[in-house]
Amino acid sequence: MFGMPICRYGASSVFEQSNELPTPSVNRNEVLVKIKSTSVNPIDLMKREGYGKTIFEKQRKQLFPWILGSDVSGIVKEVGSKVTKFKEGDEVYGSSSSTNSGTYCEYAAFNQNEIDFKPSNLSFNEAASLPYVAITTWTALIRWAGIRPQDLKDKKVFIQAGSGGVGTFAIQLLKYWGAKIATTCSESNHALVKKLGAEIAIDYNTQKFYELLEDYDLVFDCLGDFGGLDSVGNCLSILKAEANSHYITLNHPFLRTIDKKGLLSECLQL
Repeated sequence: MFGMPICRYGASSVFEQSNELPTPSVNRNEVLVKIKSTSVNPIDLMKREGYGKTIFEKQRKQLFPWILGSDVSGIVKEVGSKVTKFKEGDEVYGSSSSTNSGTYCEYAAFNQNEIDFKPSNLSFNEAASLPYVAITTWTALIRWAGIRPQDLKDKKVFIQAGSGGVGTFAIQLLKYWGAKIATTCSESNHALVKKLGAEIAIDYNTQKFYELLEDYDLVFDCLGDFGGLDSVGNCLSILKAEANSHYITLNHPFLRTIDKKGLLSECLQL
């Protein structure tokens, strides 16, 4: 099959085009999808450059060639013997949690729990842009932070970097849950984030959010450690000084520390 694997870490030039990649076989709980669309998430770019390699290399069946990508929309080509929900020809979308089954290729195998039927009102391109950011947002809010949607009615929420994939999804979800949202983005994206549900849009190029905001119930930081320690501290400074206030970051230094110091060293520090 055709695909674009990498055979070493580096910039975008490390991608190679190949028509000789093996088509994945499916086990009894998997679905083979002929890929129509995929997406590029920041984590894909970071993995390409070697981010988290100490952990990710231990999870891969082979070091290289490595096919990146998580999001997918496409058409079911084959199903395993234990798959009852899907059949050949179904239009599906989803996101792979495996480090061995990327989506920058013609076919990919997914566990049947990683995909669902593509909504008929979405194109393949639109559908492929949703799964990873949606799962990331939901997991961070519900699983990691233990947020209950009913608790966010009229609560003040700040989203750092609201015009990216996760940010735009988070704005809509938190607005639906009744939160009052402030976010940062460039001035050119103010209209977008307000259309999605943000009440306050702050231009990070000319304004300092921590001088404008205070007493927030929840901070959802899409930059995290990548914004530097000062950025994290500034986010924390606008939180209410209450036990039920939450700071959620998507970018913890854990994987980078392991890459730098080794797995055993990081575990000992924890």
